[in-house]
Amino acid sequence: MEEASFDFTCPECGEEFHERVEFEDVEEVASHERNGDVEIQYDFKGNVECPECGHTWEVTGEFWEYPSGVFYNAQLTR
Repeated sequence: MEEASFDFTCPECGEEFHERVEFEDVEEVASHERNGDVEIQYDFKGNVECPECGHTWEVTGEFWEYPSGVFYNAQLTR
């Protein structure tokens, strides 16, 4: 998984918008066996820019892989 879309509210101007976030610094943080395959949790960082005021900030999140090669449930954690 290289990117996903999320809803944001700019912390500077309050603009609400929807934007794709490219995942950077993807790191495997956990894994466990599930039905004969391995489910893997990844953490990521990304940057968001407000289309209204230009303010940028970093976001972090996580997503999972199961079965192998199938990515799902990308969500922001900060």
